[in-house]
Amino acid sequence: MLGAAQGLAYLHHGCVPPIVHRDIKANNVLIGPDFEPYIADFGFAKLVDEGDFA
Repeated sequence: MLGAAQGLAYLHHGCVPPIVHRDIKANNVLIGPDFEPYIADFGFAKLVDEGDFA
């Protein structure tokens, strides 16, 4: 769970422009072979201007 939250924080604060996923749910967090989470399904994702990000 922490890894998924860190991934979202990176998308929101580490990417230029920031990315908002807009469809986070259990089905969109995949678990890898070493139990690391992967955020999937960016179909509803939106790139936002940093000034519009709240």
